[in-house]
Amino acid sequence: DGLTFGYLGTVSFTPAITSALCDGWRLARQRDPLVAASRLEFRGHIGAGAARGASGHVRVIAQYANDGVSYEGPVAKGDTADVYASWDALVLALVGGRYVTSGKVYDYVSTGLPVMSAHEPAHAAAEILDGYPLWVRNEGMDAEQLAKAFIATAHMAVDATVEDREKARQHAAQFERYAQIEPAVDRISTHFQSGFQSDVLSDVLSDVSSDGLSKGLNDSPSKGLSENHSDSPSEGLSENHSDSRSRVARQPHTITAPDAAGRKVVLAYTASPLALITTAIEQIRKAGGQVTLVGPQIRGYEGPAAAANRVVLLRHRAAPVRIDPDHRPMRYSPQWASVVARNLWRKAAFGPARKTLGVSTLWWLTMSHSREALHAIDEADVVTALDAGAVYSVWECARRNRHATAINGIGPTMEHLRLAR
Repeated sequence: DGLTFGYLGTVSFTPAITSALCDGWRLARQRDPLVAASRLEFRGHIGAGAARGASGHVRVIAQYANDGVSYEGPVAKGDTADVYASWDALVLALVGGRYVTSGKVYDYVSTGLPVMSAHEPAHAAAEILDGYPLWVRNEGMDAEQLAKAFIATAHMAVDATVEDREKARQHAAQFERYAQIEPAVDRISTHFQSGFQSDVLSDVLSDVSSDGLSKGLNDSPSKGLSENHSDSPSEGLSENHSDSRSRVARQPHTITAPDAAGRKVVLAYTASPLALITTAIEQIRKAGGQVTLVGPQIRGYEGPAAAANRVVLLRHRAAPVRIDPDHRPMRYSPQWASVVARNLWRKAAFGPARKTLGVSTLWWLTMSHSREALHAIDEADVVTALDAGAVYSVWECARRNRHATAINGIGPTMEHLRLAR
C-alpha cells in the first residue's frame, strides 16, 4: 500500500509554490514506486475572504488529480489530531525565511511523524526542526529538489521504528506550552517566595511595579530595561511585580542593612510624579542615599522637589520661551521681536520633530542639553524612570553611564535599594 502525505493549514503561499510542490510530487512518483503508490492531500482553507476556495491553488491542485494530489477541504480544530493520525508524513510548506516564525511547525513535530520541509532552507522553522529525528530538509524550492525530499520522506516513513517516533515526540515535548512557561513561573515564584513589605509603600508598590522591574538597561528602549547593559534592546521589562502586594501579605521578612547608603539616585520624570514619590525620596535619604530629581516644572513636582537633595528642572525645547510675568517686553520692542522669532522657530523646528522622533526622544534631547542634568547622570549609581515618557531618556543615560543601574519604576528602585521590605 502507498502512503498519504498531508499538508494542514491555511494556504497563504503563492500558487507558484503550490505548483512547485505538485511538480516535485509528480517527478517523485515517476522515479520511486513507493511514492507512485502514494497520495498528497491538502487540508485547510485555501485563499482568504471572497477568494476562499476559488483561488489559483485550487486550479493547480486540480491539474495534478491524476497524480494523486487532492484538496480535501478545511478541518475543524477539534478534528486536527484525527487528520494527523490518518497521514503517514507531513509536508511543511511555509513562506518567509530566517526571521519568519511559524506556529505550524510545533503542531507538526508533536505528531512524531516524518516532516518534510518545503520552505527556504534558511528559515526560522529549521531551528525547531533541528534535532528532530524524522526531519527531511529540502535543498531548495524547485521541483527537482522537492522530488528528492518527497522520496526521502517516503522511505523514512516506512523505515522509522517505534523508537524513532518516540524520540521525535520527546524532541517536541520541550516546546510544549507548559514546558516553556513553567521554568519562568518557577523563577518568578522563587524570587517572590520570601515576599516584602513596607509601612508606607506596601499599598501602592504593586501598582507602580507593574511598570516592570529592571536592573540596568539594554541599548534600545523597545526591549525595555534589564539587568545588563547589552547592545540589543527588544525584550521587555525583565522582572514584572504585578502580583507583589498579594505575596507581601503572605510572607513578610526583614532585610538588614539597606543598600541605599552612599548611593546617588537620579529620578527622571516627564509627567506629574505620584504622591508616593515624595515618601520614597525621604526613605532613600534617611537610609543615606542622595536623590537628584530631573524633570519639568509641572504640577505635582513640588513635593518630590522639596524632598530631594537636588532638583534639575528641564524645559521642553519645543515649549514657548519663558517670559517673566512681571517684566514682559513691550510689544514690537527688540526683546518682544526676539521672543516671537524664537517661538516661531521652535514651533517650525520641533513640531515636525515631535511627529518624527516622538515626545520621549525630545525629552532626552532636552536632558542632553542640560549640563547640570548630564553631570548628575555621570555621577549616578542608579537612574530611574518614574513614568513611561522617561524610559527612553533613562535608556540613553545607561548608555552614557555604563556603571549605573537603570530601573523602570519607583517600586523596583526601592527593592533594588533594599528599602521595600
